Amino acid sequence: MDKPAIYNAILGTPWLHEMKAVVSTFHQCVKFPTPPGFYTLRGDQRVTRSCFLRERKLRTASSFMIAEPSNQRPREESEPILYDETDGLTQLDAATTLGETPPFRKQTPNPPGNPT
Repeated sequence: MDKPAIYNAILGTPWLHEMKAVVSTFHQCVKFPTPPGFYTLRGDQRVTRSCFLRERKLRTASSFMIAEPSNQRPREESEPILYDETDGLTQLDAATTLGETPPFRKQTPNPPGNPT
């Protein structure tokens, strides 16, 4: 990809593990041990906001929409749809048009004395 980078630095997982660093995206900081003690590397809210806005501008400039052809009829599918019996749903043989939801029927136990 030939796009400008909007980040000051990207720190990979190997570096974070090697430095024994703890990252907080909420607080925008990285904390890691140094010989005199722990060091906290803090982010800048203003710079972070400007990076976010630049990235958003790049993303919206390069986005596009895919439209469905309007002169095509929906394709038909015919295959059994299997449902787990433990959920109380039955197997349906459905010829459904793509995009439609098949009708769900709850499997009800037969009342006593009614074998069907």
